[in-house]
Amino acid sequence: MFEKILEALSGKLLEQARLIVDDVTTSKEEKLEKLLELYRLEVQDRHSARQREMALRNTVGVWVQNTCAILVIMGFLATLIAVIYFPKEIPNKTLADIMLGSLGTIVITIFNYWYGSSKHAEEIKNLKL
Repeated sequence: MFEKILEALSGKLLEQARLIVDDVTTSKEEKLEKLLELYRLEVQDRHSARQREMALRNTVGVWVQNTCAILVIMGFLATLIAVIYFPKEIPNKTLADIMLGSLGTIVITIFNYWYGSSKHAEEIKNLKL
């Protein structure tokens, strides 16, 4: 069971939670009740995250968040253009490639934040009772 908890911390939370519930429950009704409770906790967590986000927007505003996101996206595009169109002028190609990969990852995270991520939907789809 400890191994399943460690796997849950590394990702696939719903799948690992289902396996843990399978280990500690005996009847199907009890199993469904435990899974429903896990789902309620997850919804409550999302709700509190939304409330935190709304409070942040009311105090600080969104300009800081949007400014940082725009700067990162512009840095990614500038690095991408430099690597594609000016490869000979770059003194350290390896560093430019690392920067491009890092900024690309951050850009993906920004778009997942703005438009939502399908990771949770995929976990729900793969969850089998």
